[in-house]
Amino acid sequence: MDSAKNKQKKTSSRKRRSSSNGLDSAVHYFKNVKERVKTKNNIHLQMSLELLEETSKTKGLPAEYMTDLVDAAANGYLSETISVRLIRSLTPSTVVPEQAVINAISHMCTNKPSIKIQTFFLRWILVVYDYIDKKENLHKLYGIIFYFLENQTMMPYVCHLLYLLTQKEDVRLFRVRRLLMIQNKMGAQPYLTGLLAIYQLYYPNMMSVVMPKRSRLFFPSRDKQWEMLIRKVQENNEPVHCESSLALSHLKSIENSRQTPRTKRRKTDPVPTIHSDTSRETNVPKEEILTAMEQTKVPFVQITDFKCILENVDRIEFPSQIGSVLRSQLGQHMMSYTRDQTATTRFSYWLQATLTNEILDNSWNVGDTEITKALLVKLIDFTDFLQEGLPAVDHFLSRFLSTWNGLDFRSEILQLVARCRICTFGELNDNILEPLRKLFCCSSVYFKCQVVHCLTLLVRNFAANEWPRYMDWVQKKQEHAKSGKEGEPSCHYMLFQEDREECDPQRTITDLIDYVTQLCVTGLRLDDNHNLLLFCALNFFEEVSCLETNYHLPFVHLSPLMSSALVVLFTCLNGMGISSFCSILCNYRKSVTSVKERRIAGELFETDTISCVPQLNALILDTGDALWKGNVSNMNRSSKYFDFDPRDIHPSLPVVDNKFVLYMHPGLMGFTLRFLTQTQSEENLGHPKGIKLVKRVYLEFLDRENMYGPKDFVTTFITPKRQSSNTTQQPSMVQSVTLGTKATSTDGVVVS
Repeated sequence: MDSAKNKQKKTSSRKRRSSSNGLDSAVHYFKNVKERVKTKNNIHLQMSLELLEETSKTKGLPAEYMTDLVDAAANGYLSETISVRLIRSLTPSTVVPEQAVINAISHMCTNKPSIKIQTFFLRWILVVYDYIDKKENLHKLYGIIFYFLENQTMMPYVCHLLYLLTQKEDVRLFRVRRLLMIQNKMGAQPYLTGLLAIYQLYYPNMMSVVMPKRSRLFFPSRDKQWEMLIRKVQENNEPVHCESSLALSHLKSIENSRQTPRTKRRKTDPVPTIHSDTSRETNVPKEEILTAMEQTKVPFVQITDFKCILENVDRIEFPSQIGSVLRSQLGQHMMSYTRDQTATTRFSYWLQATLTNEILDNSWNVGDTEITKALLVKLIDFTDFLQEGLPAVDHFLSRFLSTWNGLDFRSEILQLVARCRICTFGELNDNILEPLRKLFCCSSVYFKCQVVHCLTLLVRNFAANEWPRYMDWVQKKQEHAKSGKEGEPSCHYMLFQEDREECDPQRTITDLIDYVTQLCVTGLRLDDNHNLLLFCALNFFEEVSCLETNYHLPFVHLSPLMSSALVVLFTCLNGMGISSFCSILCNYRKSVTSVKERRIAGELFETDTISCVPQLNALILDTGDALWKGNVSNMNRSSKYFDFDPRDIHPSLPVVDNKFVLYMHPGLMGFTLRFLTQTQSEENLGHPKGIKLVKRVYLEFLDRENMYGPKDFVTTFITPKRQSSNTTQQPSMVQSVTLGTKATSTDGVVVS
């Protein structure tokens, strides 16, 4: 056995050596080409080229071969077809040396390569841009690259490369004038608009370019298959345990990124890394770094901790690849603290293009799915850190959900939906709710629960985060208009301020609540009041009933649709439903009382009305009659919610006297039986009707069984009848529900 293993090892090592020797000879052949090479019947050329192509598709080429092959493809000794094939085979196994890219641009300046070869060099640079080990010297060629704009064939790729390399010092008036002149000649091309947009971010006073509100994909990918091949090669070369297990974890800080060797970091992640010569060093700054930090401008890559941010907050320059802030908590702190609109807009551009390339225009495989999930998880963490929705994510969701199958990235997509920014309900319905509704009605109960939970979190996000942010924006806008200033006002609570449109936030929240209510009722009917879906619906109604007390909204919403939905919960065959129903009514009472007190104290305008008080009073009276007295059909009142045949809701529900009284409620019969067995002997086990004499004792029992709702309801709304002093109080007497001094007034508040 040992000998067989040794032979196998020797054979495999011999194959690796032969493969390496063959690759060396192939590169050596192209390196030593010094004159025009014939293509026809040149076996050595064909074999060397095929070996390079095969190796690039499987393992990629080592970095030390890149520079020689770039020189060979650009020296003009090979035919145009061979040079194109050679450039396409430049797939990096790890990184691309910066010198190879510089050599490619240098050869382009000599005009030896044809326009086609120069174009393919630019396309190759864009495809491998994130894998270039350094970019400091490449950026020094910015002025040279700018002059390639004279060629219309290369112009889209030149604009894209300049867009990636542009820093503030690169924006000059003569370049702006040149771009505007080209735009006047050729029209508003997307790639020209994209480059002008990044110039405008740095110097808004230099030009006035009208930017489109929705479409911001200035540079669509034209080499998708090439990119996918490089990504696949990178995945095959990386150890599985290195990054795949960390891809779904929390954001990695710059410190962790520096401690990890560059060869051990995934090169296929669409989120770029912050490249620097100090990437292999520890967190202790060297002397030259400390000297650099004394200068006017401090590159962000030299920031090692939060203290450095505080000491140099006015001098820190964001990295050229703004998307790298997703990897660094320090970068996120810096972005949220400085509120640099240039950085946020650059980030929005990058995010829009990345989501389009990675998800909307990508047919992913298993490996790509993990990478895309990692990107979405980073976005979720970044959104939670800011407590603010990202406009680029909202635009992405509006396109993605229209064709979503409900399976791909379900958890991440629903979490992003729950973090959307507030807008008009019509826009929210068209972009988010309607696609989810189509999937909701034809999916499993588990998917229904996920959707209801997602929309519950969306309502909470609107109330807790978006409402105060939007109201602050409206106030700032009014003050801005009164002062006579031009432009958009800056909002302290809002980092991403583009595309903010006016809406009625209260109308959006109330319409969303009604929509989710109807969705819950529909789902419960489709799945026969499934317990898991029932729990999610109850969680939603409890969240809605506490919006005012938890988030200080100036209104309480209880529409007739919600009242009818609560009646469905009251009649369900699960004790959890009746307990939560009672708690919800108590929560509404606290919310209405709080709004009235705030209005009296002057915190709210007198014009604000609490329109839900009459129907809330009627609902409480009906509940008290049914739960405490067993009287469902009270003919003395015209406003009733409980005047129905129970068999219309539950066909299997038996119709008996006192059908919804506390101790005879179908959802509480299990607790009733347990109460009887604990309080009476098995021989004398009585009928549940006997509990009528000890109803308050039964309430205490339910409270010990974690069914808090009935006791809270009775304590809040029902009080014993007062009797003469010489008569003891009988707990079995019928209790009454008491209202405020004016029960018929729309401003009355339900009190005990």
